Amino acid sequence: MESRKAGIIIAVVAAISLLGLFLSEFDIRLLFKPLTADVYYRITLSKPIELSESYTFHVKDRRFHVLFRNWEVPLTFKEKLSEPFVEVVETEGTSDSYIKDYRGRLYGKFSSNRSKATALSYGKPNEVGIVDPDTFPPGDYKLKAKYNLYLPIHTDGRFYHLNLKLARFHVPYRNVVIEIDPGKTQILEVFPHMKEFSVERRDGKVFVRGRAPQNSLVEVELLTLPFSTYGFPRHVSDVKGKTERANRIPMLLHTLSNALTLFLKTLLILLPLSLVFIYLKYGKEKEFTVPEFLSFIPNPKRKPYEVNLLFTGDAAHGDENGFYATVLDLMRRGFITIKPEMNDLLIEVLKEPEDPYEKKVTDFFKRHSINGIFSLKALKNRVEWAKNERNIAYLKSLETELNSLLKYENEELVNRHLNLKGVKIADTFGMLSFFLFIVISFSLLFFLRFFSTFNGYSVFVLSLTLFIASLIAAASPAQIFGRWKKNYYMEKLQWEAFRKFLSDLALIKRYAPEDVVIWKEWLVYGTALGVAKKVEEALKKFAKVEIPEVRTLKAVRGSFSSFSSTLSSSISQASPSGSSGFGSGGGFGGGGAGGR
Repeated sequence: MESRKAGIIIAVVAAISLLGLFLSEFDIRLLFKPLTADVYYRITLSKPIELSESYTFHVKDRRFHVLFRNWEVPLTFKEKLSEPFVEVVETEGTSDSYIKDYRGRLYGKFSSNRSKATALSYGKPNEVGIVDPDTFPPGDYKLKAKYNLYLPIHTDGRFYHLNLKLARFHVPYRNVVIEIDPGKTQILEVFPHMKEFSVERRDGKVFVRGRAPQNSLVEVELLTLPFSTYGFPRHVSDVKGKTERANRIPMLLHTLSNALTLFLKTLLILLPLSLVFIYLKYGKEKEFTVPEFLSFIPNPKRKPYEVNLLFTGDAAHGDENGFYATVLDLMRRGFITIKPEMNDLLIEVLKEPEDPYEKKVTDFFKRHSINGIFSLKALKNRVEWAKNERNIAYLKSLETELNSLLKYENEELVNRHLNLKGVKIADTFGMLSFFLFIVISFSLLFFLRFFSTFNGYSVFVLSLTLFIASLIAAASPAQIFGRWKKNYYMEKLQWEAFRKFLSDLALIKRYAPEDVVIWKEWLVYGTALGVAKKVEEALKKFAKVEIPEVRTLKAVRGSFSSFSSTLSSSISQASPSGSSGFGSGGGFGGGGAGGR
C-alpha cells in the first residue's frame, strides 16, 4: 500500500519535473499569440555596412493587413542623409512588398490599387513590409530586405565600436540567428544583448543564436579593428576599455542566467531520483502478512483519536473524525452525557479523564458551559454577539481552540511511532525550493527584468516547477517517506483491514454480533476510521436492538460541522474590509517586426 502511494507521488513529481523542463525550453505563451516570427540577420562589415534580413511570419488568424519591419531611426530609399540612417536597397516577400521612408513616402510595386491603398493606409513611416488587402489567412509568410547601414562609430584610432539595435518592440521571435561577416577586418569581441543567446565562431564568421520574447531587446555590440566603411565616426577615448566595462554586468548576468538555469534543471532531474533514494532508505517497510479483512478491533487499548491520527490519511495530522469518535467514546465510558435537542446540543461533563487529548475535549466543554451545561446554541449566540461587536480577538481565539480539537496534532505521539528522517529531508528541500522561488520571483520583479541578457522566463518556470514538485513531496503523508517503528506498520495494516471490514455490509451481516457493547465499539472506531456511516447503515439493518449512540453521533457531527462553518463565516464578516492597488538598449536602429 505505502509503496504504491510512494510510486504515485514520485511519478507525479517526475511528470511535473519533465513538464517544467519542456516549458522552460518552449515558451507556452507563444501558443496564445496570433503572430510570431523567425528571423535571420546577416551583417557584413563592408563599405557600407550591409544588413540582410529574412523574416518568416507565423500568422494564426485573419486580422493583419500588413506584416512589417519598422525602424526607430530614419529609413530612406535612394536618399542619403547627414545623420545616421538606414537605406533600403531592396525588399521582397510572399505578397506585394512596400517601403515607407522617414517622410512617409510610399514605394513599391503593387499588383492592384487596393494593395497600394492598403499599404498607404496601414503602413507607417520608417517601415518595410508585405501587404494583403483582404487580411492574411493563417499560414507562414516571408519578408526579405537588404539595407545599407550608416551607423554611429566610436573610435579612438585603434579600435571601432559599433552597437546595432536590431529590434526592441516586436512580436515574439521564436528563433533568432545573427550572422556577422567581418569582411576585411577583425572582430575582437561580440556582446549580444538578448534574453537568450549563444555565440559561435565558425569559418571566420560569428553566429549568434537565441530567442527573443515579445518587445525584448535584440542587439549586438561589436569591438573591431578599424576598417574602411561609410558612417558617422566619433572620437572617444579608450574605446576598448569602455566597451568591456559597459558589458561587464550584462555578460555576468548572462553567465549567471545560464548557470542558474543549468542548476535548476539539474535539481529537477535529480528530484525524482532523490525521492526514490529517500523512500528506499527511510520509508520502505518490511513485509507483513495481514488478512484482507479483520472482524475484530486490532488494538482495543488504542484511543480513538490515536487511531484517527496515526492510521488514517496523513499519520502526522488528525481530522474531525477523531474528535467525533472521542466525544462518542467519552459518552460510552460515562465521562460525559450528551442530550440532542431541537437546534441545540447539550453536554455535561461528569468526570475528568486522564488522557491529555480527552481532557482537552472535556475542558473545552467546561470552559464554555453555563451552570455546568455546555450548550452549542448558547455558544453560537456568543459568536453572533462577537460578530456584531467585531470582537475579532474572541472569534479567532475560539477558532484556534476548536481547530486544536478538530485538526489534532501530536508530534511526540507521531515520533513515538514513526522514524521521520526521510520526511524531514523532503520538508527541508521543500522549504529551500520555496525560498529559492521567492528570491528569484522578487529579483525578476524588481531588478533583473531590466537587464536584456537575463533569461527570466526560463529561470522563473524552472524555479516554479521545482517549488511545485518539491511541495508535493513535502506535503505527502508522513508515512510515505517515514518508516514505522517496531511492528506499528503491521498494526496499521490491521486497522486498514478492519476499516475494509466495516465498509463491507455483506461481511458485517455474516459477523453481526449479538452484543450491544461490540456494536458501540464498532461505531466508535468506525467513526475514527472515517466509515461511521457504513456502520450506522449496518446497525440499522442487522442490529436487533436500537443503539441511541447512532442518533447522538449524527447530532454531534452535524451540530459541530455547522458551528465550525458559522464561526468561519462570522470571522470573515467581522473582519474589516479594504482595498489595495498597485500603482542596455543604447544601440542604433531599434524597431522590430509585427502586424496590423
